[in-house]
Amino acid sequence: MLLQPTFRLIRMTLSENNLNSASRRIRLFPAKGYPKSSTIQPAIVPAPSVLPRYRALRDVFIELKQSLYKEITYTTLLRCAKSLGCEDEAWLTGCQPTELFALSEFVLHRFSRLGKNLIQRRLASKSAPSPESDRGSVLLALREARFSIFTAEDIREGLGVVLCDVLRGEMAFVIDEAMDGTIVPQAIMCGRLLKLEDVTFCAGSMLPLSLDTLLLALRSFDPEFDPARRILSCRELDCLEEENLEGFTLSMQFLANAGGLGKFEIADMLDQIDEAARLKKRN
Repeated sequence: MLLQPTFRLIRMTLSENNLNSASRRIRLFPAKGYPKSSTIQPAIVPAPSVLPRYRALRDVFIELKQSLYKEITYTTLLRCAKSLGCEDEAWLTGCQPTELFALSEFVLHRFSRLGKNLIQRRLASKSAPSPESDRGSVLLALREARFSIFTAEDIREGLGVVLCDVLRGEMAFVIDEAMDGTIVPQAIMCGRLLKLEDVTFCAGSMLPLSLDTLLLALRSFDPEFDPARRILSCRELDCLEEENLEGFTLSMQFLANAGGLGKFEIADMLDQIDEAARLKKRN
């Protein structure tokens, strides 16, 4: 049954102002003990002259994202939350804003109806914007945005942050005029980047990750992953791999934020991953 007061609260949380300022409010975990990158090709830092174009695209993105969020029902949010292990409905009404945004991104990109997610259905609709327009270009770029885990490598005040994609072995300069005030070096986060023209920015609010979540996620994908390697892979993950990794990462961080991921639980999960890897080798 649709709970109207709760649904209105979620709509308020997903308001334009909150979407525009979500990355300003996050406080990210520093990746203490996780090595900084030294072998990946550095990101190209754009000139400040790109800021007017970034602001124009960002405004289009916020308006478009808000219209997509309006199509997400409370029932769908609850269904997807349960698929990520959040069985208690109270979690959805009491979760942190960054968690709600991460769940909403999961719905936009992963919840399919007749084989298409919300973004693909918008592109296929009669009201789809022209691909030549800014709105159409942003929507197409949003469709191609891929989930990943990032660490903050360098901060440029008033311009943005250099992020390292630890899944694909790439560097990207993310333009965000205020992000440098909320981020710390070597912070870990997950989410998507929107790449359009010479501009790259966050395709939604980034979810802060703990180092434990990062290591569990990478070990779940590759049981032999060694943190000293820094990068999980330099290849493109297929759609199923990416979806499974996103679901596992969100589940683990939601669990950690709720206080349900202590050192004993982490050790037990790592033992299970190791055991699964040993069985796979035998077979």
